[in-house]
Amino acid sequence: MASIQRIGFTRDQNDLSKIFKALAHPARIAIIDLLLETNRINCKQLASEIGYGSPTVTHHLKILMESGLIGYEKIANLSFYAVNPILIDKAQNALKVVSNKADDQQTDFRNIIFCQQPLPDSF
Repeated sequence: MASIQRIGFTRDQNDLSKIFKALAHPARIAIIDLLLETNRINCKQLASEIGYGSPTVTHHLKILMESGLIGYEKIANLSFYAVNPILIDKAQNALKVVSNKADDQQTDFRNIIFCQQPLPDSF
């Protein structure tokens, strides 16, 4: 994953940017979900669960590892992947801060034009 560090932003802002960039693909979110459910899993099992080939899963695992969101443990000739709970908590807390700030903002959004369609109600 290319470096996304930018001058003029705090270290936390740059770190969070890296985390959220790593989560910006549905396959990587599915991988994180599976890792949270199973505690640890190998690439072949992940590929089977999410329906992608091993090379594609390996690509997504590499991005998640570079961000620090996951790590691995080598057992015999297999790598078992697990979530880094510290970074998951950091991302979760960052979203809570943004959500709280949005709740505190007493803006009437009815007259604001957004560039994208709103998310469906089922989101």
